[in-house]
Amino acid sequence: AHSARWQIDIDPLKTRAFECERVLRELQQRTPRRKIAFLLDEVDNLLRFDQHPENKETLFRTFRSLSNEQRCQFVFSGEKWLMRAASDPYSALFNFAKGVRLEPLPPSVVKGLVADPFETLNIWIEGAEEVIGYIYNISAGHPNIVQMLCEAMIRELDREGRNTNLVNLGHLDNALKNHQLKQQIVETIWGQMTPLARLITLVWPDGERFQTLDDLEKLLRDQGVSGVPPELMRRTALDLELYCFVRPQSQGKLELIPMEFPTILSMLMDKTRQIKIDRDKYLANPEDMAVV
Repeated sequence: AHSARWQIDIDPLKTRAFECERVLRELQQRTPRRKIAFLLDEVDNLLRFDQHPENKETLFRTFRSLSNEQRCQFVFSGEKWLMRAASDPYSALFNFAKGVRLEPLPPSVVKGLVADPFETLNIWIEGAEEVIGYIYNISAGHPNIVQMLCEAMIRELDREGRNTNLVNLGHLDNALKNHQLKQQIVETIWGQMTPLARLITLVWPDGERFQTLDDLEKLLRDQGVSGVPPELMRRTALDLELYCFVRPQSQGKLELIPMEFPTILSMLMDKTRQIKIDRDKYLANPEDMAVV
């Protein structure tokens, strides 16, 4: 697609690093007065491929070299593999890019994201504080989930067929009875979590806001997952933080952000069966941090 848009022939038989530098050179010749920036979205899979022993991070080392020479700039968007590479002193990404962490929306912003569009549609929220607080506890401030819930509430309002422009907690509760909506919420929060990370979300007790790594290890042992290496637990906790599932607190505690998520999991699926599925995946290769 990019070769057609740029009108540059790319030879698939040559290395990505070689072709990247050649493409940059041709683009610079066409627009000598412009600074070129490459925006690379979802680079985790590309980075993992480049980190294979036979590749030796050749592509990302080329990115680094081109950037250091001030020939162009790169903007990378990714998840846990990008975050780990950026903190690995042996990686080409170490001290290369300036990290910008996308945090979940705070409650005050979620309030505006819910109330303002409703007001534009001349829809008003009965018990707004309680409704918006519930939305935040489900979404953890994830804008896509907030929008999903608002759209579902409007559908519930339309379905009633009454001449009213007032939504309330009942509309949200009815919306959450929809299997597809619950599935979309779970898939959005799970994202590309590893089986071990998903196991932690599955064993997290309903209604419990705080857990330590020791608490989580005990919960995992109760489900037949024992002897998780401390470094793997630490890395998994960082992954859960990256996915806005937890935020670190003092005294080694992890705070659950989407407080309603364990309950939604219970409503959506047979947790015991899903725990077995993810436990078997983890136990099949406990050191494998790749997405399964």
